[in-house]
Amino acid sequence: MKEADQLLQSILRADEKAREMTSSALSEKTATAASLTEEKAALRASYEEETKALIQRMRESERKAADSRLDAIEAEKNQKLRRLDELSASRTAAWVEQILASVLRG
Repeated sequence: MKEADQLLQSILRADEKAREMTSSALSEKTATAASLTEEKAALRASYEEETKALIQRMRESERKAADSRLDAIEAEKNQKLRRLDELSASRTAAWVEQILASVLRG
């Protein structure tokens, strides 16, 4: 019986060791899952921050491009208005004479 008791004790020790290893593995698995969740959240926050910065840079770039285009349109408009004023000033006298002659001829 002594041999059987020793065998049983050996089996019980092996079982206890296996339970400890299983418990340790489960604890490690839980810790790893928690760590991965934290890393995932940190990565998500980092990507979100980078994306916001990129969007801001794109907004600024688009705003500058739009302002530049608006300035070009404004300059073109002013040039056309000046040309129209010049034409009007140079031809007003002739137009008045034509209209007056037309009215007088009746």
